[in-house]
Amino acid sequence: MFSYLMFFDNKVSASFPKNPLAAGFNDEKISKHIKAIYTFNRVNGYSKLSFYQKNSWESLVQDIDI
Repeated sequence: MFSYLMFFDNKVSASFPKNPLAAGFNDEKISKHIKAIYTFNRVNGYSKLSFYQKNSWESLVQDIDI
């Protein structure tokens, strides 16, 4: 089971995904406010921080395994 933490640039822009199992947004309006996503799976210890220079719509993802 994966857990996701989404980091937005401000609390007014925060939104809950329509598909919480994938925790993904395909909406430009929302994606322009996502700065980072932390993914964790406590079953196997998978842990990764994905972050963006500007936002998830306009920047390439950079990943750090934690």
